[in-house]
Amino acid sequence: MHMDKTHGTIVIGLGSWHGDDRVGWHLVERLREHSKPFVPAFALEEPTRIIDYLDNCEHLVIVDACVSGAEAGSIQRLTWPDSRLDQLRSESSHSFGLGASLRLAERLGKLPPRVVVYAIEAGQCHSMWKLSTEVERALPELKRRVQQESVEAAHA
Repeated sequence: MHMDKTHGTIVIGLGSWHGDDRVGWHLVERLREHSKPFVPAFALEEPTRIIDYLDNCEHLVIVDACVSGAEAGSIQRLTWPDSRLDQLRSESSHSFGLGASLRLAERLGKLPPRVVVYAIEAGQCHSMWKLSTEVERALPELKRRVQQESVEAAHA
């Protein structure tokens, strides 16, 4: 994907079809439907695909489910580089983890100057299940935080 102008912020929601692992996809859907101002948002399954969306990006926000032992639906905000990104375990079948994908983008000279990751603690990740109540309840706050990131980045 190639874009002609600098976008400021891009949001990437990582996920799969496994219950709470689809939280990043749900957030992207909500941003596309109800986001003012508009924030470019993309749903991906493979973290390595992030590299395809970084042309002219100044601020990357990634949303992904994780299993860290915290309470289901809790939200962690991490900034790159952060060693915890390698320790957070995704419940999806991502063959190449998020931390490794960001390092690859950095080595290729494509990583934007500002990268923020919102990791949402998964409650259940069974195939084809809906989001758990805890993660569903966390979505409005997650959306608010991601939109705030975009506003702050635009004024930075």
